[in-house]
Amino acid sequence: MAYPNDQQPQLKFIFCNQCGMKLPANSNFCSRCGNRIVILNQPSDPVKSSQQEIPSDPKQYVLKVINLSDRVLKESSVEALNALVSLTEETKRFVAEGAAYDPERYRVSGIHFSTLAWYYMTRELKPETAEEYAVRARKDFMLGKNFLQSTLSTEDLQFLDDWINKMKVYEAFCAMERKDYKGAIDKIKELNVTLETLAIVTVAMTEIRVEEGGDLFQCYQGLSQWDQQMRRQEYLIDVLFEQKLFRKAYSNLSFLVLHAEDVDLRIPHDEATIRDLMIGLENIKGHMTDPKERLYIEFDLKTCREKLGAEPSY
Repeated sequence: MAYPNDQQPQLKFIFCNQCGMKLPANSNFCSRCGNRIVILNQPSDPVKSSQQEIPSDPKQYVLKVINLSDRVLKESSVEALNALVSLTEETKRFVAEGAAYDPERYRVSGIHFSTLAWYYMTRELKPETAEEYAVRARKDFMLGKNFLQSTLSTEDLQFLDDWINKMKVYEAFCAMERKDYKGAIDKIKELNVTLETLAIVTVAMTEIRVEEGGDLFQCYQGLSQWDQQMRRQEYLIDVLFEQKLFRKAYSNLSFLVLHAEDVDLRIPHDEATIRDLMIGLENIKGHMTDPKERLYIEFDLKTCREKLGAEPSY
């Protein structure tokens, strides 16, 4: 929020909203990155801001954002989602006008935008929309962590780390959708190995090596390792981006096994290997709730049966 001159808080220090450097309150430029420092000390124009008024009590706004986010995450409430979307510009302004002396606002903004990113990645697969929100959320969470880590509990710090990593996974998936496979790998190269990160790396590497040439046998080994981990999962994969990502991994594995004679003879492609591949495909098919992704898996299964002579090819 903006303060009249006679109500402006007396700051001892501020933070650069570009890199997070702690600076003297009278700084005009960041000594680390050179970013121009601007502290708003004039009241907002009532005509321009009447439709986007942040509550006079910042705590009220924080509670509002957290409540809406909880309803989206726990209930997939479309009403709460629409409310959060409508508050997008208010939250940006909430951070721009107050984070220099109240870094907690970065965390609130991260909650806001990570919730939107989560929804558009898991409930409505819109990577282009999710990526915009994920980038903003990740940056705000990282700034919040930098400023607040000395005052936060271990649990709160873990919360921030989990969401920072989740946003990186979302960004990597979005990069793959744009066919920026190298960019996708770069975004998650420092993350722990999970089903999602391993799938992204192996799919991206396969796509790169198919296009540019390279060791596809190594890609087969990575995808096979992922397949074995996938088979041990007992939960329903009900989020859309995971279904699409995991299906891509199986499509690539199927391509390598079923076309090994053309791409790399070191890749096993005998009857036992194909039957084992079918077990993995049937397993993932049982997890699929999205009809389009299920159809891709059924096509791969049909191709396997044709290879085995169990189904005529046309």
